[in-house]
Amino acid sequence: MENQMNGTKGATATGNFWLLVMVAAGLFANPQMQDVFAQCGGREAGCCGEDSLENIFHSNSFWASALMGCSDEETTMGNRLWVGPRWERRSGNDAAFPVEGSINGVSVGWRSRNADAVFLSVEGVFNDGEFKPTTGGRTDYEEWQIEALVGYTFTNECRSLFVTPYTGIRYREAENVLGSPLNLNVDQDVWTAPFGVRTDFLLTDTIAIGLDARLQWKIEDEQLVTAAAFTIPDEAEHDLTYRLDAPVTFRVCSRGEIEVRPYYEWDRFDSDAGNRKTRIDEYGGQVSFILRY
Repeated sequence: MENQMNGTKGATATGNFWLLVMVAAGLFANPQMQDVFAQCGGREAGCCGEDSLENIFHSNSFWASALMGCSDEETTMGNRLWVGPRWERRSGNDAAFPVEGSINGVSVGWRSRNADAVFLSVEGVFNDGEFKPTTGGRTDYEEWQIEALVGYTFTNECRSLFVTPYTGIRYREAENVLGSPLNLNVDQDVWTAPFGVRTDFLLTDTIAIGLDARLQWKIEDEQLVTAAAFTIPDEAEHDLTYRLDAPVTFRVCSRGEIEVRPYYEWDRFDSDAGNRKTRIDEYGGQVSFILRY
C-alpha cells in the first residue's frame, strides 16, 4: 500500500510538471501573446505599438522617473556576478516517517548570457538548518551544492524575449545529525544532470519576468546512515525530479540588478537496496544582488 501511494504521488508530481510546461507552451504559442512578445520595449523604432506593455508602463510618471535611469545591455543579459541569501522549507516523507524542516543559506555565482550566443553559468550554494524528527528534538543539517550549466540563448527580432535551453551537472553534499534518542548521522552525496529552459520577457528596459523549468536526472544518490553500533549504506539511481523557478529581475543602475526568485523543487529517493521511498517538497526563495560587467 505504501509503495502504491508513493508511486501515485510521483506520478502526480510528474504530471504537475508537464501540465505547467504545456501551459507555458500554450501561452507562447498563442498568436495574441506572440504579438506582445514581439515588442521590443522601445529600443528600436517601430517595434512597439501604442498599446505595448512598454508604453503602458512608461505612461505612468512614477515608472518613467524611477525605472528608466540607465540601460545598456538588456536586463537579465550580459556577464554578471551575484551573491544573495535564500530561504527554504522542506516537507514530505522518508518512508513512513514525516519530514519537515527549515533551511537558510547563501548563493554565489557567475553567468554569461548573451543573445544568440553560448550560455554559461556556475553557482555555489551553502545551506544550514534543522529538521524536526517524529521522535522529538531537532537535527543539525548542513548542505552545499555546486552547479555548472551550458546552453544557448535565442531571442526575438526586437530583443525583448530571451529563451535559453541548457544542461549541465549538479553536485550536492549534505549531513544531517540526529541527536538523542536516535543518535544517528546521515551523509548524502548526489550527482544530478539538469535539462531545462529559462525564458525571460522584458516588461520594460528595467523589469523582466521569467520562468525556469527543468527536469533533473539523478545519476547517483548515495546515503550513509551511521550510529555507534552500525553503518547502513543506501543508494538510488536514475530517478527523475523537477524544479520550477519564477525570477523577477529589476535593473537598479547600469551595473546593478536585483533578482527575486521564488522556486519549488520536488525531490525523491527510491532505494535500490530495499523498499524505502522518500518524497520531499522544497519551497524556497532567493534574493540575488547582481553586478553586471
